[in-house]
Amino acid sequence: MSGIRRKIILNNLVIVLVLTAVTSAIFIWTANTLVDTTMKNSLAPFARTAAKGVESNLHLLADRIDLVAQNEVFKSLSAGRIQSVLDYTFSGIEFTW
Repeated sequence: MSGIRRKIILNNLVIVLVLTAVTSAIFIWTANTLVDTTMKNSLAPFARTAAKGVESNLHLLADRIDLVAQNEVFKSLSAGRIQSVLDYTFSGIEFTW
């Protein structure tokens, strides 16, 4: 390979590598900025919605436990009857955690 041909190929290779590095750096910075902005804008509403869901499930659970505690069967001493009431009551409790 002659000297001028080698210089042209090497020069083109360096230019392509520099342009690739610069373009990749710009894309990486832009993508990180875009993702950061998007996450900051959308994370708060998602967290608020999730917190409301957890809050409602906790209120529902406390209400169901209170209803179970107020059942008249717990004043009797029949363990089998108490267990059957507990099994029936807790089989109907559903949550969407």
